[in-house]
Amino acid sequence: MRFPEYFGHNLDALHDSLTDLSWLRPVRWCWWDGSNVLRRTDPSGYRRYSRCSGRRSSP
Repeated sequence: MRFPEYFGHNLDALHDSLTDLSWLRPVRWCWWDGSNVLRRTDPSGYRRYSRCSGRRSSP
């Protein structure tokens, strides 16, 4: 795990870094178990979902 540069290398600093996650980059998550149905019925919607989720939009 990569901690911020100001990490103090002691247990208090470890606690602070693990409980205040503001130093991490924001992450966007998309998860949908029925995406194959969307790919068949709405290809344009599936491409938008694919860009968000990182899935490949090709069949």
